[in-house]
Amino acid sequence: MAARIADAGYRLSVWNRSPAKVAELTARGAQQAATPAALADSCDVLCICVTGVAALEDVVFGAAGVARSRTPPAYVVDHSTVPMDDTRRLADRLKEATGSIWVDAPVSGGIVGAERGTLAAFVGGPEHAVDAVRPVLACFCDNITHMGPTGTGQATKACNQMIGF
Repeated sequence: MAARIADAGYRLSVWNRSPAKVAELTARGAQQAATPAALADSCDVLCICVTGVAALEDVVFGAAGVARSRTPPAYVVDHSTVPMDDTRRLADRLKEATGSIWVDAPVSGGIVGAERGTLAAFVGGPEHAVDAVRPVLACFCDNITHMGPTGTGQATKACNQMIGF
């Protein structure tokens, strides 16, 4: 997903808990941030994709998390798959702490979809925020559907998962 953002010509900054995982991106010109807060200082749109609520909360609110940024991003786009209630709780907390607007945009389509730019994104958040981040999402998604307010992207992804099984 990040590689496709870089390929689209955006200035890209990256961070990962395992720095080796961003080596390919930094070799292609991406700037590597030392912490999530430092990453947040460098962008207007910050995309996150982690394995669950605990990891998400740590990246956003941990000791060096996004919420500790000196210049928080306008938008935080979460591609993780987490429960809707947690999304809403984290979104409210981030808005109060930084003013940043949370857009939940879990994706479907796997690694191949990410590489080809054919992921589907189920997006929740204020309409103006979704419109603002849509060009970034379009770098790796060919189907971007605004489902409604914050959390509805996660609710839709959960339904999609149930239908798929």
